[in-house]
Amino acid sequence: MEKLGILGGTFDPVHLGHIIIAQDLREKLKLDKVVFIPARCAPHKRRKKSAPPAHRLAMLRAALKGYEGLAVSDIEIRRRGASYTIDTIRRIADTGARITFFTGSDSIEYLPKWREIDAIVKECGFILMKRPGFDLEKLEEIKGELRPATFRAIKKSAINIRRIEISSTEIRRRIRRGQDISHLVPSSVAGYISAKRLYKT
Repeated sequence: MEKLGILGGTFDPVHLGHIIIAQDLREKLKLDKVVFIPARCAPHKRRKKSAPPAHRLAMLRAALKGYEGLAVSDIEIRRRGASYTIDTIRRIADTGARITFFTGSDSIEYLPKWREIDAIVKECGFILMKRPGFDLEKLEEIKGELRPATFRAIKKSAINIRRIEISSTEIRRRIRRGQDISHLVPSSVAGYISAKRLYKT
């Protein structure tokens, strides 16, 4: 049975930090592959406007080319409407793969609002990626919004990841200011952004 890690997000744009974390997770958890799944439309993202799905997918494919054990899927981009994690997990589970789903500690406040969060935690290996300096006690703020068993499972699932001071928000801001991003993203992604004139406004 293939052991797959699922790393979802908008990847707007994908950067070196995403790749480093994916490689770390694959090695730490002995996964066959980590699959990046860009959302067509993330239901709980505050940022209303992202680069078009086709561009974000193309950047991911360019960024991951040549990396063994890292892949990208367009399953959510091909799906119309909002991207719900439970639908993706069940679709991939139908292939017979053993799934580990990763989410960052910055998503904690949204977890009670996720569609079928109880099923997500039960139907796959759920991992909360804890960034250095993050106080896990923040989980207590959502305790009353989750079923006790789901809350305990999420709290128990937390693992530490390395601190990487790169964000897609920073990259978009630097592009708008005309600043260099070559040290933050793969060269193929920097080239794509420049060619397509993304994030200029």
